[in-house]
Amino acid sequence: TCLDRIRLLQSQGKPIVFVSHDLAAIQNFCDFAVWLQSGRVAASGYPSNVVEQYLSTVQTTPSA
Repeated sequence: TCLDRIRLLQSQGKPIVFVSHDLAAIQNFCDFAVWLQSGRVAASGYPSNVVEQYLSTVQTTPSA
């Protein structure tokens, strides 16, 4: 599967750019995460921290 290929490349020390809206996948596969919002960096760093920041923003944003 493609996930097996990602793990293989990681084990070989190859850099990977992984783009996803799947927060669990980001936390499972990434060593570093960048959250882009409206074309700007909203947060970057450890995936768990970036996901936490994203979720806190989404959960506090009133719906239209």
